[in-house]
Amino acid sequence: MARLRGADHRRRLILTVAATPFDLAAGTERVVAGDYLQRLPVVQDDELGALAESFNRIQAGLAERQRREVRADAGHPAKSVDTDNDNRIAGALN
Repeated sequence: MARLRGADHRRRLILTVAATPFDLAAGTERVVAGDYLQRLPVVQDDELGALAESFNRIQAGLAERQRREVRADAGHPAKSVDTDNDNRIAGALN
């Protein structure tokens, strides 16, 4: 019985490790298609887990950028540092 549990644990560990690169590839394809909402599962506390966390942060940043662009297109410009800098430069030139 203990032997079966050990084999099951090893199988789950292999599936967990193997799932992260697959999830990253699938997540990348979703981002390419414009889907910024579905996050990657962070199932490990190692380099692959850190990679999944980084991917999620990048994806969240892209979602925020898209949200701002949609607001700006709808006539509700999002205030940004670039807009502030442009205004200061224009004021200095006048």
